[in-house]
Amino acid sequence: MIPILYIEETRDDSNKDWHFCIRYGGDDTYVVYGYRFNYGTDFYTKMTFNSRSTLSDFLRTACCEETSRIDTTLYFVNERDIAIDHFDSYYNLYQYNNELFGYDNVTFTQDKIMSYLKMLRDMRMY
Repeated sequence: MIPILYIEETRDDSNKDWHFCIRYGGDDTYVVYGYRFNYGTDFYTKMTFNSRSTLSDFLRTACCEETSRIDTTLYFVNERDIAIDHFDSYYNLYQYNNELFGYDNVTFTQDKIMSYLKMLRDMRMY
C-alpha cells in the first residue's frame, strides 16, 4: 500500500485550480503528479523533488499562496492497482474506505504542508 497526499487548490473565485497527487519516492524524495484544467486544454505534469522543503517551496511559489484555500486528503492505494504512472491512476484509485483523513477549505501554510509531507514519508509501507 502506498500513501497518497491529494491537494486541491481553490482560487478566490471558488473555482478549482491545481490538483496534486503526491507520493513519497524513497531516499527523502517526493513524486508529484499534477493536473490543471485550462478551459479545454488539460495540463498534466510529473515532477520529482529531492526534499520536503523544495516541494513545499514549489507549492508556495508556483501555485498555492499563503492566502489560498486547499482541500487535502491522505489515502492509501494498492500498488498493484496502478495502471500507469500518471495523475489519473493515483486520483482514480481514491475511495472513501481507504481515506485516512481529509480537510476541506483550509488555509495553505508551509508548516502544514511540511507536516503532511513528513507524515507521508513516515507512513510508507515496506
